Amino acid sequence: MESYGVTGSREAATEPGGSRPPEYSAMQRFFLLRLARLIEKSREIHAGPAKEWQRTLVKKAIFSTFNDCIALSLEAEALEVVRSGRAEP
Repeated sequence: MESYGVTGSREAATEPGGSRPPEYSAMQRFFLLRLARLIEKSREIHAGPAKEWQRTLVKKAIFSTFNDCIALSLEAEALEVVRSGRAEP
């Protein structure tokens, strides 16, 4: 049996060791994906020429979305998204 993970990709219903991956509600998936998109947007803005207001806008959107994730009991997942977004390619 297959399920769809946070990224929307198909995953096996069980992970190695027999544990099931977490199942997220539509709202939880929405905010985790939104956070990932905003982190990517932040990287794009900081890599090229951007105005200060654009940088500020993305920072505030990331902060707000991160707080939304916390409110949805996704603190660990949100931290992982932020950490993975900071890693250099």
